[in-house]
Amino acid sequence: MNSVVVRINPALKNIRLEDLLEAITKVADKPIRYSVEEYAVIFSQKTPEAAQLETRTFRVDPNTFQQALESVSTTGVTRTNLTQTIQDTVRLFFTAAGINVLPPNGVFYNVGTGVLLVRATAQELDVVQKAIETLNVAPQQITIEPKFMEMPTDAAPPTSASKELGFDWFLGNTLLSQGQRSSPGGPTGLAEDKPKSVSSPTPLETRVFRLDPNRLRENLQKQMASDVSTNVGESVRRFFDGTGVNVSPPNTVYYKDRTGLLMVRAAKEEFATVEKALAILNYSPPQITIEAKFMEMPADAARKLGLDLPSPGATTNTWTRVLTAEQMQTVLRAARQVAGADILADPKVTTLSGRQTQITAVEIKTIVNGVKPEALTSPGAQSTNGVTAQPYVTGQIPVGPTLDLVPYVAADGYTIHLSPIAQVTEVLDALTASQFVPTVIIGAGGAQPGAPITGQLPLPIFRTRKMATSAYVYDGQTLVLGNPMVTMVSQQHDGQSTTNAIPEVGAKRLLVFITSTIIDPAGNPIHAPGNEPFPPDRIPSQPSR
Repeated sequence: MNSVVVRINPALKNIRLEDLLEAITKVADKPIRYSVEEYAVIFSQKTPEAAQLETRTFRVDPNTFQQALESVSTTGVTRTNLTQTIQDTVRLFFTAAGINVLPPNGVFYNVGTGVLLVRATAQELDVVQKAIETLNVAPQQITIEPKFMEMPTDAAPPTSASKELGFDWFLGNTLLSQGQRSSPGGPTGLAEDKPKSVSSPTPLETRVFRLDPNRLRENLQKQMASDVSTNVGESVRRFFDGTGVNVSPPNTVYYKDRTGLLMVRAAKEEFATVEKALAILNYSPPQITIEAKFMEMPADAARKLGLDLPSPGATTNTWTRVLTAEQMQTVLRAARQVAGADILADPKVTTLSGRQTQITAVEIKTIVNGVKPEALTSPGAQSTNGVTAQPYVTGQIPVGPTLDLVPYVAADGYTIHLSPIAQVTEVLDALTASQFVPTVIIGAGGAQPGAPITGQLPLPIFRTRKMATSAYVYDGQTLVLGNPMVTMVSQQHDGQSTTNAIPEVGAKRLLVFITSTIIDPAGNPIHAPGNEPFPPDRIPSQPSR
């Protein structure tokens, strides 16, 4: 208190002691308070009042939000990082923005659904809102149309315009008592002047929620990472405590991991926060059916279908096009009638939003990798137990189409982000047959020397066609990939291989059609044709390349 300075200028005279004390506390250069005791008036430092915390949820687009974090983060967050890395990056970002993320404050972000739950003061939540507007897409626009009208009130005859429209106006300061209106005054006075009764403790309610145990455990692990204990029930209580729900007696939270039943006893006002928290813990990502078609067709045939592929070797970039559902049906019908158009494979898979997915339609082929060293010198490769000696080293390799991708459903529920990598691997048998002729020695077993045998060594030649891109499609639309990067890999007799980039053959252009459909648990499309929440003849705007 020795450092507190109080300056009152001009000096005060003839005022009450209470007014003087109030003046001193207000003009002091540091917060102080006073208390009147029997023996003196005591001044002391005023401790800051604990700020009231609020819990609020924000919905962001996971991809847009993460891309923005990548641009502003210095911790190296990428799309392949662990969920906890993204959680830490979100907290670090808000800490840098001036938000306190330490308990009792809290920040929880669900990467799959894009729901951000923040517990902080009202002032900090305003800062959070501004930070999200910086990282997230622009908010939706709303048109407000006010109409200013004048009309007679109920002071007019009963047939007034306001009465006919159903308006019954209350003018001035009006008291309501058993349905009657009266003006304040008289001995009754205003209601707020009457003594207030002491409020009783807040009544508690008990509710039971049924959750998916596996889903809750998985989401709890994502939200709390290393803070999850082996006792799931205790972890659930800590999570609710972090969101602002009182879990101390007489409030209670009980969770049975085996059945997925959660029982919460709390004040009615707290159940709104409980339900928001459960929306994160019990979140199930949307199911998506991915249907891929790998097709080969001549360049002229593709051009007739409206697919303007670049000339082979003109560019190394993957060619892309987004087709609406109606356009895709038209292309498929026309492709069946075009000479030279072949469907290599049409695999289909159902996955979850945000999950790494691979679709394969491959054949496992046995290939020759080289010659056994013992087959090059006497006595040569030996037969055992009557089995003819095998002088070659063989292996197995998958041959055919492969598609890797991670589909994300955006916050609007119908826009899907795809980042596919399509690849077709082939063994060129015609070129393989022209390999060199080796000399090997095959023995009969035991001490008998082997006889040199001259034979063809069909070392394989592979061709790989690969495409990769990133694009947005609406539910039910198709992403088309073309103009792959082609590489030729030749296996050598010494075990080495050579790789060369070659242009695509114009007579057989590779096209990959990827159709994404959001479905319900029964397998039915969420957005039936004719009931789409988006223009069916439009496609989403694409990211800049």
